[in-house]
Amino acid sequence: MRRSEAAIDFGAATLDELARRGSLNCDPASLQAVRLQVYQRSAVKDIRLVNRDGSVICSAYSETLEFDNGWVARPDMLHSDDRRLLLFRVDQFSGVALGVLRDIDERKSLVAILGINSYLFDIMPAELRAHSEVSLELNNGSDVGRFSLKRHSEFSHLVSFSNVSIRHPLHATIRVERSAFAAMG
Repeated sequence: MRRSEAAIDFGAATLDELARRGSLNCDPASLQAVRLQVYQRSAVKDIRLVNRDGSVICSAYSETLEFDNGWVARPDMLHSDDRRLLLFRVDQFSGVALGVLRDIDERKSLVAILGINSYLFDIMPAELRAHSEVSLELNNGSDVGRFSLKRHSEFSHLVSFSNVSIRHPLHATIRVERSAFAAMG
């Protein structure tokens, strides 16, 4: 949970920094500055300028738009505790990402696309990885990150541990096969 919250905070700080620079639009110079922000921040995979309803105007890396397998409308986005950030699942052909939206004025917003799955990889000790799964979900049940070496149906007798974010509409769950957990002693 801590890693995911840090990634969201980092994405939000990136959006704040871009918003402080002033007028954002889709001209080549603006997009070049935005691409530099993405390049410098490994958790941020793309930044998009969107209309207030959430529809995309342009993207730092326009070619990434073709990887989207759908886009969520603003009413389906979830508020963080500060009511300034909205979080949502971004379905992509290669997996799932987490969208973080921040309004910059009454007509436009910025979205950071975050890759969360890599943050889940090394949470479990190596000896438990084959016997566990780690998942991160939005509070509406949308899966935004998952690490497991096998399908959920292949596990037996799982012990679950969950954590809920107090700042963001997220919860994390770790499930470990009871026999592997007991063997750790």
